[in-house]
Amino acid sequence: MQMKEGWPIYFSENLIVGDKDSNISIITLWTEKEMIAKGLDRNSFSTIGQLYSKAGINAIIRNIFANPAIRYIILCGTDKSGSGEALLSLAKNGIDSRHNILGVENAHIEKEIPDEAVAEFRKNVEIINMIGVIDPKKIAERIGSIDKGRKPFGKPRLFPEPKLELPERFPTDSSVFKIRAKTVGMAWIILLSKIMRFGHIKKSHHSTTQKELLNIVAVITDEDPEEPRWYDFFNFTKKELEAYYPQVLTANKIQGINYTYGQRLMDHEGVDQIRSVIEKLKKEPFTRRAIAVTWDVGKDVYNEHAPCLDLVNFIVQDNRLFMNAYFRSHDMYRGWPQNAFALRKLQKHVSEETGIKMGSMTIFSASAHIYEESMKEVQEILDIYYKGKEHEWDPRGNVVIKVDKEKKEIVISHYSQEGKKLDEFRGRNAAEIFRMLDRKHVISQMSHALDIGSELQKAELALRYDLHYNQDDDLKLDKKGG
Repeated sequence: MQMKEGWPIYFSENLIVGDKDSNISIITLWTEKEMIAKGLDRNSFSTIGQLYSKAGINAIIRNIFANPAIRYIILCGTDKSGSGEALLSLAKNGIDSRHNILGVENAHIEKEIPDEAVAEFRKNVEIINMIGVIDPKKIAERIGSIDKGRKPFGKPRLFPEPKLELPERFPTDSSVFKIRAKTVGMAWIILLSKIMRFGHIKKSHHSTTQKELLNIVAVITDEDPEEPRWYDFFNFTKKELEAYYPQVLTANKIQGINYTYGQRLMDHEGVDQIRSVIEKLKKEPFTRRAIAVTWDVGKDVYNEHAPCLDLVNFIVQDNRLFMNAYFRSHDMYRGWPQNAFALRKLQKHVSEETGIKMGSMTIFSASAHIYEESMKEVQEILDIYYKGKEHEWDPRGNVVIKVDKEKKEIVISHYSQEGKKLDEFRGRNAAEIFRMLDRKHVISQMSHALDIGSELQKAELALRYDLHYNQDDDLKLDKKGG
């Protein structure tokens, strides 16, 4: 039978290959292919494979054109992602002018596979719908009824590989993006990178578009408001920052500005809310009512220039003063860092007045956006200065990994940052330990999780092949013992 050399071309390592001359391929969707294959005669099919995603339909089409002897696809097993329904929809409805499969969402045929090839596939390859069937006997019966004499529908052919086209927006969860950093500047460049990569493109009230993320939560742990850490990528000067501070830290009327955050916080209808917060904290450090608001319901419901900063509150925990600030709308490039520096100064003021040591500051930005006219500048900053997050210890503690060869177990010891042992976990392999650590919420940072994941894999290999393991050292594959 004529087919391209090396067939299957795509995902051959993930396919069970039977008789390559057979005109039947089997797709088991999310059901393990081995479970179906063990009940079938290997000579009764060409390949058996799974189809986890709709994007995998492209590989199916490419493999079939590389071996056009395949005239039937038996579609069986459990469909968890809609990939099976998408393949059925392709056979029934085809594609639109943008190569989207008609009748389903988020299913696309690569543009390198031409329209006429898609039509040829639909015409010559029959999709037999057995979705939900996992019994090999029933599948074998269906194979027995198929016409084995149908000839190839054409000569083998390959299509150009798809070009990588970066999307305008990468997929992510839709709400809450936590950023933890020691300084305002480091938090700022991280949040800019997140918005540029994941931000939703939408219209704004300013006759321009914006990239927006919902609910960025930035935690600043160590910024010194009296001597702020300065970065070359800031888009403002120290002098400009000093000139901005009075808008937040005083109740002074500033010429040309209708109102300031400071006026709303310290002279709101004659009430100095910050002084009230200080007195409450002095009297009851455990209070949950140390709150100051800027929103004036009588005015701001109809105000086109209502305050973006709406609330600040102060909470004492472990004898430290924490501050939270909530912005309903936040220009993250042209306003966020100045706001953050000023609010940190406000936190320092309340800390000094109450005598309570300053803790971290958290800023909630409900609509965290970058305007279209700022995007080029933001990207230039990221290209030049952003090299990833600075190293930071996981606040949930440290993980020490050892191998117990006698009991044939990986041993995990969980320590606080102060060195106190908190917990211990034992397991036979990395996957078992992963689940334990996840269930107990041991790790909070992605970089820490990646590091521990790689170490656990090394520990499992050391246990399996009787190698010496020492955390953070390279695994010596040629040395035993220890």
